[in-house]
Amino acid sequence: MITPVTDVIPLASNFLVPNGTFIVELIAFVIIVFLLFKYIVPPIDRAMTARQDAIRQQFADLDKAKEEANSAKDEFEAQIADARKEAARIREDAREQGAAIIAEMREQAQTEANRIVEHGKTQIEAERQQAVASLRAEVGALATGLAGRIVGESLEDDARQSRVVERFLAELETGDPVAAVQATPAQQPQAAAVAEAPVREFPGAVKAPADGSQPDGYIVKGNAESMLYHAPGGRWYDTTQAEYWFRSEEDAIAAGFTKAGTRKKSAE
Repeated sequence: MITPVTDVIPLASNFLVPNGTFIVELIAFVIIVFLLFKYIVPPIDRAMTARQDAIRQQFADLDKAKEEANSAKDEFEAQIADARKEAARIREDAREQGAAIIAEMREQAQTEANRIVEHGKTQIEAERQQAVASLRAEVGALATGLAGRIVGESLEDDARQSRVVERFLAELETGDPVAAVQATPAQQPQAAAVAEAPVREFPGAVKAPADGSQPDGYIVKGNAESMLYHAPGGRWYDTTQAEYWFRSEEDAIAAGFTKAGTRKKSAE
């Protein structure tokens, strides 16, 4: 059997068979690769390595900054806590100092008030003593003279005058000056002195009995020395010893007497 003969492809046109162009291209590729790894890749690799190192350093710096921030935060919180404690202590100290100052000021105020009160009492007592001394000096002579005129005897004796003044002032403090005069040690002889005095006649009046009794129907007391009369209910009615008795105030006024206490009011 005879095999048919096909067309044969020349070797120069087969791409699988290396030729001169292929070899040149291969050599050029190798040179390019060499140049790349020799001059291009190392700088790029170094740049990438440096970038990675920079990124790692940044992360490290970030971690360090975070740690420092946390440490600063803890320190700040500790300082805040200390500041709060210090502020609380200062407030407590201020409160205690304020309370102490208030207590001291109250004590000083109370002491000053007590001193003022005591000073006032002392001053009042001194003024009282001064007033009593002045009253004794001014009223003593009047009291002894008036008492002497009432009882009809002299009270120039110092001891007697002193007793009269003391009793007069004591009665003045009770608000009864007439009783002060009539309460003198010479009060007992007063009735006799009145009885021995010259009898004066007044219309509508009767002379007081020697025993000091009150005549029937006569209710108004009269004093011829002062020409004053005392009606029942008057301030000095009970303590006044009558020289004359009247049936009524009208009789006393008709006889020339004046009601006790009205002269002072008229003068005012």
